[in-house]
Amino acid sequence: MSHINVNIRLRPIRFAFLVRPDDNKQVQEIFRVNTCLWGGKYNPIIPCFKQVPKWWDRNGYRFETASQIINGYLDLFEPDFLVEAEEGLSEGLGFDKKRVLQLDQLLTRADDRDRRGFGLNVLDLYRDSYQKEFQFTRRYEHV
Repeated sequence: MSHINVNIRLRPIRFAFLVRPDDNKQVQEIFRVNTCLWGGKYNPIIPCFKQVPKWWDRNGYRFETASQIINGYLDLFEPDFLVEAEEGLSEGLGFDKKRVLQLDQLLTRADDRDRRGFGLNVLDLYRDSYQKEFQFTRRYEHV
């Protein structure tokens, strides 16, 4: 009889947030959403613009197009989903439309129980940890 060993390593879903660099309100909303997601600190925030700004100079190297910069970020981070801060930011990037979400679709709100969000909410992890580890007080310290 043969045996098979499988090692499984879980990782959170990786979201890449597309936002205009001058939209401070949406950037703050992205920060708020990421604090509620498992692995949120690993989700890149990618500036999305139509033309390369004049201030975008990387040690003398000038990029030809803005999509070249954005696709460079996408190649580096390899996200599972793109999250648009406003609709239409992912147009022309060649990313699968089924894997493009809107920022307001990402998390469910407390009053919206019928809709399912994407990603794993940190509260679910806290609840599971509490039920398994911290629900009962140990009589003796664990060594």
